[in-house]
Amino acid sequence: MGEKESLKTILILTLELYRNLEEVLVNERKAIIKASLDDMISVIKEKERIVREIALLWEGKGELKLLFHKSGSSRNVGLHDSSESDLVNDDRVFSLIKELKDQCSRVHSLNLANKELIESAISYLRDWLLYLQNLMSPHLIYAKGGKVILNSRPGCVINREG
Repeated sequence: MGEKESLKTILILTLELYRNLEEVLVNERKAIIKASLDDMISVIKEKERIVREIALLWEGKGELKLLFHKSGSSRNVGLHDSSESDLVNDDRVFSLIKELKDQCSRVHSLNLANKELIESAISYLRDWLLYLQNLMSPHLIYAKGGKVILNSRPGCVINREG
């Protein structure tokens, strides 16, 4: 298999893996909203599997990675070798690279949205834990006659005697 066909094959496989990753990220969002630990564990395992597959696919493909990065969004930029130029100027290779970069952008956006959702949920939980902690700790309250006393009953917000 030539360099061009090898690059096409890797790009097609990588694109498919990134599409799968996009589906997993949509499922991750559902699991976050549902607050299902089992679903989250399953999604995390699937994400890790896909990322490992992508890494293994590109492992040892230094020259192809270089061509992929050199191609950018415009053709022939910085390419001096005619074989490199021919490879990147191939319409199918160019369209696969563009499609893969678009897919990576979608995956990145979904990942950021899920991260924000998780951070928001963590913040919400922290606020509730702080509120409950404050409820359970003794507080100064006003008693009969306007005296300030230490509330000895944790969780008591209103003193009926006061």
